[in-house]
Amino acid sequence: MIIIFVSEGAHTIGRARCVVFSNRLFNFSGTGSPDPTLDTAMLSDLQNLCPQNGDGNTTAPLDRNSTDLFDSRYFQNLVNSKGLLSSDQILFSSDDAISTTKALVQNYSNNASLFFADFANSMIKMGNINPKAGSDGEIRKTCRVALNRLASFRQRRGSGKHFLGEDADVEGATLLKTVNGTRHVTEGAEREGASANVAWRPIQVLTVSNQ
Repeated sequence: MIIIFVSEGAHTIGRARCVVFSNRLFNFSGTGSPDPTLDTAMLSDLQNLCPQNGDGNTTAPLDRNSTDLFDSRYFQNLVNSKGLLSSDQILFSSDDAISTTKALVQNYSNNASLFFADFANSMIKMGNINPKAGSDGEIRKTCRVALNRLASFRQRRGSGKHFLGEDADVEGATLLKTVNGTRHVTEGAEREGASANVAWRPIQVLTVSNQ
């Protein structure tokens, strides 16, 4: 976990679009209020930068204290409730963080040398991960669709909708149906519900020859 966690410190550089974090500014998780883990002064600034119904492409720095400097300010921001992304702030402020990442955030916020050393080691380790090649790997047009696994489907009686089978483990599934003798493949289906046995709405439909 340490390799993945310390790499989050790269967020000390870069920017994010308003559309990525605006859910924290006005109606966090449907509460009608902003994210309580967000610093109030920073919240006010971000609300002005990213008003409701504003341009979601406007950007804000991930690290407002040292925008273009690689340092440990990212972790100091989390300690001070100034993480821009919810996925960053939960590393310090969530209940799960108490037993997992909170102590690491505190350590790196207080010791930049430790962060630099661990970050360098994590980059080396990730760089040494052997890529899959040949038949061991695959190139995906849609990243969340596994090409070498076909989910099984059930047909709801009389509905005409395809349903994900209980044994399927692919979130972006592939739906198959035949229309006038031609197979149609729905690639990268978007999930409409939380359970496995729900309808999937197609994003893209390709027509392939019947085999």
